[in-house]
Amino acid sequence: MTGVTARLSAILRSLANRRVIVIGVIAVIALGAAASVATVVGVQEEQRRELLAEVKTAASAFESQLASVSAAGVRYEADLAEAAELTAELSATLELPPQRFDAKARTAVERSVEQLETSSSLPSASETPTVAVRNDATVDELRSAQAALTDAIDALDDQAAELDGLQSGLADAVEAARSSAKTLVDGVIGGTEGILVANAAASVASSDRVRTVVAALGDKWTAAGLREWIDAIGALEVSTAEAAAAARLALEEGDVESDGADAESSAPQTTPFTDIPIVMAPSVPPPPEDPIVETPPVSELWPLLWNEYWRPLDECGTPRVVKTFPTDDFGNGLESGMSSPWSHEWANGGINVLACRS
Repeated sequence: MTGVTARLSAILRSLANRRVIVIGVIAVIALGAAASVATVVGVQEEQRRELLAEVKTAASAFESQLASVSAAGVRYEADLAEAAELTAELSATLELPPQRFDAKARTAVERSVEQLETSSSLPSASETPTVAVRNDATVDELRSAQAALTDAIDALDDQAAELDGLQSGLADAVEAARSSAKTLVDGVIGGTEGILVANAAASVASSDRVRTVVAALGDKWTAAGLREWIDAIGALEVSTAEAAAAARLALEEGDVESDGADAESSAPQTTPFTDIPIVMAPSVPPPPEDPIVETPPVSELWPLLWNEYWRPLDECGTPRVVKTFPTDDFGNGLESGMSSPWSHEWANGGINVLACRS
């Protein structure tokens, strides 16, 4: 009996030991699983934090590109406004009488205006997304924000390239317009001296006005300045026509007085002066074997007649007065527009320009 009892006790002790071992194994397995889960969660969090940093970097790049495109748009708007002002000035110039300008220069201005008028306006900006980046955003939220930022940055890059092309094209059009305008105005300024020479018989006031307007155009041209130049040239030509009409009237009156004097007396008349200087020597006198026979018609503009058509003064007979200049205006009349050797005499009322009667 005692032996049976001892064996049962041994069996019970063995079973107890086995339970402890099983419980120990289960505990070890549970601890290992918990450690594995903790490791996985830690790796995922690290990846989330890295993705969060990338999204924040993309958001910063998006904001920088957006500011750059906005600044380029503001500059382009300013360039468009400046181009519009230049277009208005050139358009106003094209409304002036075309015969006053060089035809080729005016055509170039017309082309410049057309080119400026076709310049594109500011392109419409695409919708700017709003991206909120939270520190506790999930991985899915961060990946969605990263994709939206990538698309927005690409759209801004396209808009920046479009703006750059528009600015370059507008700058070329403005430069071409300014160049054509300068050519037009330079032609006006350069041709004015020839107009003054051709209208040397005009009044001093009208000539001075033309020179003042031209000087202003040289400093800064405007359509209004060109209009004033056209008005001044018109007044200059009117003054020349009035001087020419007065000279013709004086010639006619001189011929009538001379005919009356010849009828009263057949005695030869002497010249009222002793010294007749030559104002200007001919550049290329005609050869003596080829004399000029026909008398050229009287010109409407100054100089009115050539002096004797190169005839010697001793064959002139009694000279006649074709025009009288004030003493203080002698140089402006004779030396600026005369291409032939006129003779003159000093008189009480000024300086008389002389020519032969026949």
